[in-house]
Amino acid sequence: MKRAICLLIAGTWVTPLLAQSVWVSARGVLGGPHQIHEFDTNGVYTTVSVDQVAGAQSSSWGYRDGAADRSAHIFYGWEDGVARHNADGSGGVQIISGGIPFVGGTWHGLAFDPTGDGGNGSLWAVNFTSDRLAEVSLSGALLNSYSNLALDMYGLAYDDTDGNLWVHLNGIFTGRFGGVIKINITTNPGTIMAGQGWFTGFWFINHGGGMSGFHDGSGWMAAINQAIPDELGFYDSVGNMVGGPWDLQAQTGITGHLGVAVVYDETCAVFLCGDANCDGLFNGGDIDAFFFALGDPTAWELQFPGCDRLCLVDINHDGRVDGGDIDPFFAALGVGQCP
Repeated sequence: MKRAICLLIAGTWVTPLLAQSVWVSARGVLGGPHQIHEFDTNGVYTTVSVDQVAGAQSSSWGYRDGAADRSAHIFYGWEDGVARHNADGSGGVQIISGGIPFVGGTWHGLAFDPTGDGGNGSLWAVNFTSDRLAEVSLSGALLNSYSNLALDMYGLAYDDTDGNLWVHLNGIFTGRFGGVIKINITTNPGTIMAGQGWFTGFWFINHGGGMSGFHDGSGWMAAINQAIPDELGFYDSVGNMVGGPWDLQAQTGITGHLGVAVVYDETCAVFLCGDANCDGLFNGGDIDAFFFALGDPTAWELQFPGCDRLCLVDINHDGRVDGGDIDPFFAALGVGQCP
């Protein structure tokens, strides 16, 4: 299902996100298998759950934090390595064995760097009992390593606006209760960036969990608050909540939601949402075509071959083109921008 977000905050449309789904790792219930669970970008559990790989099933907690290479794969780490799944959760396979090189121990935090390893992609990893950070290739070879950073580093998110890393602090050792910092891995490698991040407040009321960046140029991130209940939220780069918080436990019936990975649907990236006549513009000329798409889908598709009706006309992002899109269409038309 194609998804996107466009939120109205203080009268301003936020940069659209082409997120398709958000995968959250969690422990099994009553001895059941550890799984990853799919949520849509409105924080709603899709009821799709996939078993973690066999190696992680023998772990007390299973997968910790996750990451995504935008649209093809999701990755999760645990104490004995890293697994890779397809974007729909299928095809789980272990790709790295053992603890984190240089850092040692559990792969608590994980972030995918699309520029790493000469453009082949790499993984950044941390263990919240260590002050070390490592970058590894997708086969597990150590590429970069840094010491003397902040303890309690749990979730990691790559920020594609500047190529640095957001870090979600666990809070057990430092007492910073889920604060967020940023680590420079580009111009001044391995240093905590002054003036970036935030600490107590907002909805971080206990301690932090997994984190994942939105690879769309927005600098947004998804983060899990391991509390009672576990919650998922979306944040901008200064700590404003732009989505959520969503109660994970109420939806899955599970405690112990740990890691998150945001996956994208590239299909809609080539279409301008609201451009119902598919001419590359979103303006008043789209009104008749919009109602045409609602009233006679088959005829609309014949008139506009090669255009994706769902990408263009599903304005409220519920996976359907129907009357529920009418008010959002005119609201978006009024500001000249829609997801």
